[in-house]
Amino acid sequence: MNRREALAQGGRMAAAAALWASLPGRTWAALPAPAGWNAADEELLNAVGDTILPATAGSPGAGAVGIGRFILTMTNECYPPSATEGLRRALAELRAECARRQIKEFSAVPAAERERLLVAFEQRGLAGFRHLKDVTLWGYFTSEA
Repeated sequence: MNRREALAQGGRMAAAAALWASLPGRTWAALPAPAGWNAADEELLNAVGDTILPATAGSPGAGAVGIGRFILTMTNECYPPSATEGLRRALAELRAECARRQIKEFSAVPAAERERLLVAFEQRGLAGFRHLKDVTLWGYFTSEA
């Protein structure tokens, strides 16, 4: 990591901390809906988040902390436009793969199949998917839950 990347990462962390401190309900879903995205995008991201970080007996899954809203907000506000386009491509690719498999809703697929699907995306090296995974982990581990 070079100095420029370290400064950018530090700025993103500060932005996440400031966002979190401003939320009355201590959930990312309390953020205002980001422009240019719709509820279906957010729901899909919540389902992907729950696949990456599912609920356990001691902690909620990523979807329960409103990870979809966090991903969309941080991507819009703290990353270059190329990250937004990469995320849009990743979501479109995921929806296309679900359609090829005749799956109506990603969230309706059994957890093991969702995991296999996401692992296949990661192995293909889609930049938007890597961003999605990174921001999911970051948002979940900076949430109160």
